[in-house]
Amino acid sequence: YSARFIHDVFFNGKPVNLPIYPPHEPPRYMKIPVEILVFACIMVGMFPAVSVGPLLYAAAHATLGGEVPDYQLAVIHGFNLPLIMSFAAFFGGLIMYSQRQKFFDFHARFKEIDEKAVFEAIVLRIVDLANAFTARLENGSLQRYAMLLVVSVLAVAAMPLLDLGIFIGETGLSPVDWPTAIAAGVLIICALLTAAVHRQRFYALVVLSVVGLIVALAFARFSAPDLAMTQLSVEVVTIVLLMLALYYMPGWTPVETPLKRRFRDIAIAGIAGIGMTLVTLAMLTHPFSSISDFFLENSKPGGGGTNVVNVILVDFRGFDTLGEITVLAIAALGIYALLKNTPLTPPPSDGEGHAWSRDAYPLMLRLIARPLLPLSLMVSAF
Repeated sequence: YSARFIHDVFFNGKPVNLPIYPPHEPPRYMKIPVEILVFACIMVGMFPAVSVGPLLYAAAHATLGGEVPDYQLAVIHGFNLPLIMSFAAFFGGLIMYSQRQKFFDFHARFKEIDEKAVFEAIVLRIVDLANAFTARLENGSLQRYAMLLVVSVLAVAAMPLLDLGIFIGETGLSPVDWPTAIAAGVLIICALLTAAVHRQRFYALVVLSVVGLIVALAFARFSAPDLAMTQLSVEVVTIVLLMLALYYMPGWTPVETPLKRRFRDIAIAGIAGIGMTLVTLAMLTHPFSSISDFFLENSKPGGGGTNVVNVILVDFRGFDTLGEITVLAIAALGIYALLKNTPLTPPPSDGEGHAWSRDAYPLMLRLIARPLLPLSLMVSAF
């Protein structure tokens, strides 16, 4: 194309078959973009170190994350293989352009093909294959989507884990005291019970609240009382909201999954749990460089606070926290928009046919709430 452009402009005589003849001079504003590009090409070709050198150094320094090795910018670095390849491409293009009529004659021997029709047929075929694959992969089952996601993660993480060999590194395992071991056992048992009794929603919710309580105690055990209080607050609000939602839902879910699929899901979940355990062991028992010292040293002078966790959340990672708040706010607005005009009709009785009590303030609830409210205020003030 470059050879044809130069030949037709300077060596192919006067232009013919033009819609307007003679062609007029382009306006000044049409020349400015071309002149800017020509000036940039000349400057980069003649003075690369001055024109593009600082930009190249900044990009290389940001990409490498360290010192940039020594280099020299020039259009020609002597007579070498890249220069020979450039000459071969240049003269090869000239030869092809000089013999272009032979290529045109050779092309004229073949039957004319509608490239647009071929392209559209290929695109339609690809779309049909994609739709067929999507129809087989996405059948509307969230259970299947979760299974495929977990299996994909296991397949990707299997090779690095197998290459690791020994999972427990030089650091070794920390000693475990009896209270921590008992709490961990209760946590595991409650998590398993939640999955086992998930069809009985009320019992599953009660067991799930114990899981959240154990997590809050774990935060308090490892010297994070603010996280423990946050976890307790979130658990209370979540459990209360779920309890209110249970009032409008059936008390029991029928069995919809065959036994064979349940055994498959148990096997996949077990393998995923073992994999996460091995990854955790490998990460915590091998020496690694931590950035915790940076936050400990800069929490007060850099963030103005002595609570390192709070400084990290609202200062060092303030935009991350703001993004999480934004996501929660958008989700809340979406839920409100979905439920705004949705009529919620409570069932006349529970799952076993017992009618609901007409007492708006039950006696047991009042007796429990009287000491619980001052206790909650005291803990909040603390």
